[in-house]
Parts: sequence; C-alpha cells; structure tokens
Amino acid sequence: MTDIFDEVTEDLRRQQMLGLWRSYGKYLIAAAVVIVIGVGGYQYWRYHARTVQERESAAFAEAIALLEQGKTDDGLAALATLQETAGGGYRLLAGLREAAERERRGDTAAAIKIYERLATDKAIDETLRGYAELQAVAAQIDQGDAAALRPRLEKLAAPNAPWSALAEEFLALLDLKAGNVAAARERLDRLAQNEDAPAGARTRAGEILTTLPQATESAK
Repeated sequence: MTDIFDEVTEDLRRQQMLGLWRSYGKYLIAAAVVIVIGVGGYQYWRYHARTVQERESAAFAEAIALLEQGKTDDGLAALATLQETAGGGYRLLAGLREAAERERRGDTAAAIKIYERLATDKAIDETLRGYAELQAVAAQIDQGDAAALRPRLEKLAAPNAPWSALAEEFLALLDLKAGNVAAARERLDRLAQNEDAPAGARTRAGEILTTLPQATESAK
C-alpha cells in the first residue's frame, strides 16, 4: 500500500507541476529571461562604465598636458568640453582645474561663475558641491559682499559639516575685515583647539592668532 500511495502522490505532484507549467510556464520563462538579461546587462553596464571612465580620464589628462605645455587656450577648451560631456567626477575635476587656471590668469569673474555652477550641479556629490561653493566664496573673500558671503559660510561651517574648519577660517577673515578682532580671535582659538579639524587648519589658525593684538589692546 505504501508503494501505491507513493506512486499516487508522485503522480499528483507531476500533474500539479504540469498544470502549473501550463498556467504559468510563460511567466517563468519570462522571469528567467529577465534574470539572464539582468546579469548580462549588469556586466555590460560595468564594462560601459569602466570604458567611459577611462575615456574621461584620458581626456582630462590630455587637457592638463596641454596646460602644462603652455597651450592654455586649447587646454581650457578641452576642460570646458569635458564639463559638458563627463559624469559628475571628471566634470568636477575639469571645472575646478579650469576655474583655478582662469583665476591664476586674473579672470576671477569667470572662475567664480564656474565654481557657482559646480556648486549647484546635482550630478556632483553633495560633499564635493560644498567644496565648490567654498571655492566660490573664497574667490570673493577680498572684494565680495561680506553680508552675502557670511550666510553661505555659516551654512558650510555647521557642526560636523565636511568643510566646517575651512569655512570657519574664512568667517574669521570676514570678522577681521569688519574690524571685529574679538570675534575673529574667538573663532580662531576655537578652531586651533579643535582636534577634529584638519591639522593644516589648526596650524593656520594658531599662526594668525599670534599676529592679532591682545584682547586688552583690541578693546582699547
């Protein structure tokens, strides 16, 4: 009886499988195709992404080589093209390099325009957009409107923000420009003692502090 029962059970399972296949076989095939396409698509995507990255890297290196060879106009044109065609990473690098070169040549307005564009480019990582904004403010720190620059720096200087230490440095410079030595001293002293701040920022803060008049002198 046991053998017969097993045979019947097996036959029922077979019939159930046939029924399921007749009802859902086409969907199972479609699912299998999707899986195969998905795996193949992922492999293709990886290959494509690597190829694009290599192409962008080569284009960036070529642009830098042109600048180093003194072919500035060609180099800047290549960097501008890369910003239009590259993904977020090399778009940022090309933009920062072009802005730095234009600032070096005295075209600060053009440099600021590039920094501002990078700071609002959603294709670029948010942290790196913050760096671009910091550079935009830094380029205006001498001649820009302090009232407009300060809120931007205060946002970048928020606790635990990635560029807070550098933003604090620029805020201290704005304080000094405004003649508020006490505020600058307090900010720089806090920065110099901040163990979480980059070593360079702490060192610069300490060096600037040594050049400031003593609190009693500045109060007179």
